[in-house]
Amino acid sequence: MSKYLYAIAFMASASLMVGQTSNYPNGSVIPNFTVTDVDGVQHDLYNYTAQGKHLLLAFWFVGCIPCEQTAPKVAELYETYGCNSGDLVVLRVNAGIDMDWQIAQFGALHGGPYQQPPAINEAGSAQIAWTLGVYTYPTYALIRPDNVVHNNAIWPVYTIQNFLNAFPPESDIQPMPCLTVDMEDHRALQDLRVFPVPTNGSLQVVRTSYMQGTLLAEVTDAAGRIVHNEHLSMSSASAVMDLEGLPNGRYLLTLRSEDGQFAVQQIVIAR
Repeated sequence: MSKYLYAIAFMASASLMVGQTSNYPNGSVIPNFTVTDVDGVQHDLYNYTAQGKHLLLAFWFVGCIPCEQTAPKVAELYETYGCNSGDLVVLRVNAGIDMDWQIAQFGALHGGPYQQPPAINEAGSAQIAWTLGVYTYPTYALIRPDNVVHNNAIWPVYTIQNFLNAFPPESDIQPMPCLTVDMEDHRALQDLRVFPVPTNGSLQVVRTSYMQGTLLAEVTDAAGRIVHNEHLSMSSASAVMDLEGLPNGRYLLTLRSEDGQFAVQQIVIAR
């Protein structure tokens, strides 16, 4: 507890300073990191940037009033630019002093009426904040696809426009809708069941009525990347997917039939 109170006091004393990644000023190359969020999904910086994505890191801690005040703007940015499925990836990074359950509920409490960006767990947050030298909160930093820090101190943040003004002029970061499932917009496959969810890596697809041909099964991760695909023969009552090679986390499974119908379901891998 004393360590926690000391950390809060230290951050409060720095509240008049502008948050920044002190160890990595603008123009410096940031080292890679691989961390896990509170939902069990892994995030690798260089995997994102290799896809041409920019990365916004949002540093915060529980009890930080400016963090709470700007949280809806972060969530609005995340939703406006595709919920990490487009040109921009947004990650919430705690100071590493709060527990995972506090980290998980921060967006729901303070993020406003938007979908919420992934929140890195306590261990991963501490790793990033310590490495980058973040001592003042909130800190908002933008990383380019070449792994270079473009802006290590985006402040003040009154509206989402403050974030947009920090984008590189040549970046062409485009708004896009989040990848959501609206079955009214699709010709849905109604006669498929997928279980178990969560799974330890083996997933069974079962048909409840007669079906010929094959299904194209695609699994996408939180960033919208296809991480697994295969054709499933539905000549028998069920087919098994082997997802042992995927790390723990949340994914979207899309099953497409030969006549253009498809079904979408969220799956969770947990071991």
